[in-house]
Amino acid sequence: MRDGRFYLKIGLGLIGLLVIVSYSGYQMRHFLQGPRLAVDKPLNGKTVRESLVSIEGKASNIAFIYLDDRQIFIDTNGYFNEKLLLHKGYNIITLEAKDKFDRLVKKHIEVMYE
Repeated sequence: MRDGRFYLKIGLGLIGLLVIVSYSGYQMRHFLQGPRLAVDKPLNGKTVRESLVSIEGKASNIAFIYLDDRQIFIDTNGYFNEKLLLHKGYNIITLEAKDKFDRLVKKHIEVMYE
């Protein structure tokens, strides 16, 4: 016959296992979500009067980020800020970000330069 200490050890072990599994699931949420990309400036469909425009935003859960097929970099908080020279008229700016599992997210920003 088993005493109360045996059941206490089993109960504490199960609680510890539950804590470890819960914490692991919480930490894995970033990997399961995939790459995320948000563009703050310029707004999609905006008309600008200057040829040099600043592309600003935030990326998370990424390994690489590209602005019109050119690799750019983010700061320690995930923000990026790049300058881009526009052509007269209609421009499409493409941002794409990949995570380490090669999952891809793309954003297209349409800007009119007058």
